[in-house]
Amino acid sequence: MKFSKLIQKYADKFAQLFSVLSFVVIILLGIVLLIQIAKEIIHLFQIALEPTTSDIYLMIDKIIVFFLLFEFFMIVISCLLTSTNGRIEKKASA
Repeated sequence: MKFSKLIQKYADKFAQLFSVLSFVVIILLGIVLLIQIAKEIIHLFQIALEPTTSDIYLMIDKIIVFFLLFEFFMIVISCLLTSTNGRIEKKASA
């Protein structure tokens, strides 16, 4: 009985460590995505404000990349705002 309680105690601490670690990694991922979004916006404005005829396909490519990065960033934000902080919890069966 004592051995199983000891195992449970360490398993809970291990789970809590991984929960905090995953939270930190998700925050870092959000920061990296935000930096990439800013770079894409700057590059998109450089292409749009170029005095020469810009390549429309390059501009479309940059717009698509921007929206993909933005969607990934919103997934990270929604993961951070959930009460489970990205953990999968078992649902109670009826």
